[in-house]
Amino acid sequence: VCRTINFCNKVERMSDKFSFDVFLSHSSQDDDVAVALAKRLTDDGLRVWIDNWDMSAGDVVVAKVHEAFDRSRKIVLLMSAHGFSSDWVKAEIDTLIGEDPMNQAKRLCPLRLDDSPVPSELKRFHYIPWLPGDRTSGSRYQQVLKACRPCRILLATPEEGLIRRLEEVQGYLYQ
Repeated sequence: VCRTINFCNKVERMSDKFSFDVFLSHSSQDDDVAVALAKRLTDDGLRVWIDNWDMSAGDVVVAKVHEAFDRSRKIVLLMSAHGFSSDWVKAEIDTLIGEDPMNQAKRLCPLRLDDSPVPSELKRFHYIPWLPGDRTSGSRYQQVLKACRPCRILLATPEEGLIRRLEEVQGYLYQ
């Protein structure tokens, strides 16, 4: 029997706090890309919050989005001309950057959908290209999946005293 220990960063150690692995921040004009990505991530076992699936008639939008944002381990930002002109996306960016300006908790995962100019507050963050040709690339999707998966390390039983295997590790432990 193995026990699971999450220790890749502070946020992931507080795994009980999170109901979702991924919050997809996007403009409604990018719904097709967002929904397609949400389906792929869900098929790979991640819990994804996307407004198209998780909002109901009568929901107070600001409250629902704020709650989902706080209950999501990763914020995948779909960066595009549409997103950069969306008041909702701007508010989500401002919230995340206000809470963690240097992304030390590694919650932000930006994906670039087009070649529109990136706003200055986002230029300091590395992004994953998610241009139309990238969306069908298995290796590009694996980068997204790796960035979004929880970091879990399975340790052997104390009697064995050795690390049996590493599973779902996001690159190096201290990335």
